[in-house]
Amino acid sequence: MAGGAIQQVTSKTEGYTVRNVLFKIPLVIGDSGTVEVITTLRPNEVNDLMNSEWFTFSIASYSSNDWTENCSGHIRAGADDQGNHVQVERYARRVSSEKWYSALFDRGLSYGTQFCGLHNISADPLGGSASASVNRVEQHESPYLIHPTMIDQCLQLISVAGAAGISRRIIKNAIPASVERMSIRRGGDHMEAGVSAKQESGNYVTADATVVFDGKVVLSMKRGMLFSMDEQVKADSIPLLAQMQWRPAIDFQQPQSLLPQTEQSAAQVGALCITKKLAFLYILRTADTIKDMHPEATHLAKWKSWILAEGARILSDSQILGFDCEKWMGMSSAEKGAIVESLSSSLATEEGDGSIIAAVCMDQIYANCQGIMSNQVSPLELLMDDNLLGRYYAHGQKYANWDVFLTLLCHSKPTLRILEIGGGTGAATMAALPSLYPPASSRQPADVLVAMGFVGDIDQLGVEGSGTVRRVGRHVTDLVVGEQVLVLGPGIFDTRFIVDQQRCRKLDKGLSLEDAANMALVYMTAVYSLVYVGQIKKGQTVLIHSACGGFGMAAIQVCRLLGAEIFATVGNQTKKDHLIHEFDIPPDHIFDSRSASFLQSLMEATGGHWRLRLTLLPPSRSRAGYGATWDLKSVYLTLSSHALLEGWRNWL
Repeated sequence: MAGGAIQQVTSKTEGYTVRNVLFKIPLVIGDSGTVEVITTLRPNEVNDLMNSEWFTFSIASYSSNDWTENCSGHIRAGADDQGNHVQVERYARRVSSEKWYSALFDRGLSYGTQFCGLHNISADPLGGSASASVNRVEQHESPYLIHPTMIDQCLQLISVAGAAGISRRIIKNAIPASVERMSIRRGGDHMEAGVSAKQESGNYVTADATVVFDGKVVLSMKRGMLFSMDEQVKADSIPLLAQMQWRPAIDFQQPQSLLPQTEQSAAQVGALCITKKLAFLYILRTADTIKDMHPEATHLAKWKSWILAEGARILSDSQILGFDCEKWMGMSSAEKGAIVESLSSSLATEEGDGSIIAAVCMDQIYANCQGIMSNQVSPLELLMDDNLLGRYYAHGQKYANWDVFLTLLCHSKPTLRILEIGGGTGAATMAALPSLYPPASSRQPADVLVAMGFVGDIDQLGVEGSGTVRRVGRHVTDLVVGEQVLVLGPGIFDTRFIVDQQRCRKLDKGLSLEDAANMALVYMTAVYSLVYVGQIKKGQTVLIHSACGGFGMAAIQVCRLLGAEIFATVGNQTKKDHLIHEFDIPPDHIFDSRSASFLQSLMEATGGHWRLRLTLLPPSRSRAGYGATWDLKSVYLTLSSHALLEGWRNWL
């Protein structure tokens, strides 16, 4: 329709080009009856005195006593030059035309005789590409450069490319949503077409198409988008009942390979060496103290036996342990105590709080070993004091990477359920719990559009938030585990996610995760709009709509830094009071956004001198106050949630 319209208003007949075409609402025509349709062309203005070569077109239909815009876009006369001597590639998988149309019919796409023109269909077995012959079923004189049924066949071929020629993989209920650019020249009744398709995020498939006639490109489509009205489409929408996955058997792995040690600094290695010496000395001193005591419980007898055996091994196999312990053999308990005091003092100068905690724990056991042997003192109660045991466990977990062990363990028995004994003192359970805490994230109006399926991928909800660093890669230098950061990146709604360190910023002291979660995008948008686009200078005037929203309050603070005079609109008295008390904006600079009557007061307050009007609105928002300000002689910056979402995601 748009191609026929452009041929009527221009003298060029060799072709036309369309861009930014949106298919908004399907035009339904029953088997009987008529539908009134109007195609409108409007030239695009370059300025007040000159029109562009591009026209804006819209196609509207009349139904149920109302007009509906079904399609819109831009069109110009003349086709893009695509070159000559182009050949369409044939692929390895041959597809039966009859069977394919039958499969489409089973999925609710019933094509009439005139539309079933695809023949010699082939597809890439790896998916993503397909080719075929497109044909006019009834050949008679036509005013079209390329008959609409043949253009539709190119869209049909996208289903072949997306499914790799396998009918059970066809995306159900996929309808055209948009075309970024399409160029059309005069073709023939029999042409060759090639399509490359790609599964995008969410329910979208994008495709490029080329149609060749006599070696020349007569149709070229860039980024045509199809939208599936079914639930979220996945590339593996029909998975196998089972999948083979091979991993090393855990029973045959060396212990050191299952729990690899993390890299330690020289200071940490030094602290660990001192801690080992302390452990040996405390074992020897404890053995000297309890060797003649009678244990009052069975488990204490086992403990005494272990202490005495370890003490003997330390003195006999000192070289194997890495220390020369023979010199301790003839020392008195007091002399050994002096060495312990010296080593404990040196730990304070080393890097490693965990080693100090270990030394305190060992000292508590030694100091109370006689009470423990007589079963009058509980060692667990000793170590639970001041949470010594929990802190000791937490420190030890930093030096081991559990990923390999847990991965192989769960692979060997996928239904494995683990009960940790003594998990209340810290241990592995306590280490896992912080990973379950979700970070703080900002819910933007644009995320609502994603959740409703209009744009984007449901798996990428959230583009800003804050959280705590749980792990860092080997090349990360600016962040450490435990630091709280502000994060930019898709998928922030996830409990855990991996992000490049360049998209993280450390939080200032006193700034909570909740407050930081919704700061980044509103300030980035405000700075870009006011500084880079609006180029606001000191003393200029800015009108900020919805000034009590996150973007509005960010814009107020940016304007304050720039020295601009601020006027604002709000929706109720509570928001007006907030601007007065929190931002010290004069009452006569704040107006009701729900009424157009504020325009006269606004003009009187400013004397009609304006620089910028700043608005952030959802696409469907319409208020009298916003519309009234279009009459102001100023620069307008109206930012839609849809446009901001796409811009943010492209940047991210």
